[in-house]
Amino acid sequence: MLALAGCGPDLALLDSPHDLYITAIALDGPQSGYAVGLQPSKGRAVLLRENNGTWQLDPDQPPVQQGDALKAIAIAGGVLWVGGARTDAAHGDATQESGFVFARGSNGAWQRQQFGAPINGLAFTSATDGWAVGDGGALYHDHAGTWTQFPNNMSNDLYAVAARAPDDVWAVGEEGAFVHFDGTAWHHQEHFTHINVYGLALTADDGWATGDNGTMIRLGSNGLWGEITAPINVTGRAVAIADGTVWVIGDHGLVVERTPDGQWHQIPAPADAQLNTIAVTPTGTVWIGGNLSQDTIFNLTNNTWRAVPVALN
Repeated sequence: MLALAGCGPDLALLDSPHDLYITAIALDGPQSGYAVGLQPSKGRAVLLRENNGTWQLDPDQPPVQQGDALKAIAIAGGVLWVGGARTDAAHGDATQESGFVFARGSNGAWQRQQFGAPINGLAFTSATDGWAVGDGGALYHDHAGTWTQFPNNMSNDLYAVAARAPDDVWAVGEEGAFVHFDGTAWHHQEHFTHINVYGLALTADDGWATGDNGTMIRLGSNGLWGEITAPINVTGRAVAIADGTVWVIGDHGLVVERTPDGQWHQIPAPADAQLNTIAVTPTGTVWIGGNLSQDTIFNLTNNTWRAVPVALN
């Protein structure tokens, strides 16, 4: 099975017999979670499962098809969703032509929904309500297992989506696209930046986004996004918020944190690699995945990095 991987529009393959791209992580407990990605050398998309700090292939892999790439993941109400893109070409940098989302409920059965656009991001507020976003401004809504496409008058690719509530959802993407769902319709924030925005995170009272050239963007109390100054000069790929601390990761091993007092701190890089996804547990353990020439995922605990092997057999 041949698959694509990467974050945003970057879809390059590593030339190594031991490699792993991790494109998205989602946690469902303090010591449990899932991740999706690709083994380029074997041309297979993979779903990984964490249990007490150990990562391995989930024995119940989604029934992906030839050309499927897993790029997004979400967990809510005991349901696991994984989504991505399809191509019928024979190499990893080929044009993505369509998309899909798999859902696995309490009965353990996988259900596949096919879409006309590649899927880059997923966000669910419950087991019966969520969104998938993708190329060409695609906006798909899932209500109780029935998917509906919502209109979008902008064709910018959307790379990430996050939700506070069913009536408070944001998506971001190509050339500074910021769109908001208010429970009825999607509305565009007028362009204030023209850089690509890849990472997005929301909490009940805060919101952050990151993109090309280290650009950092924050959601203001007025409900609008605006750029802020941050000591970052490479592309940010993902952002997470935990207990008031903002984490940003990206190219060349970028890892920075902004503490609740507003101070930015550079964290020594775990590797000089494109880092794609970050998740933080309630106890402050940080998990980071990226495009690596080794079968590992990074763990930061008490300011110490560990390269945790992933069992892929």
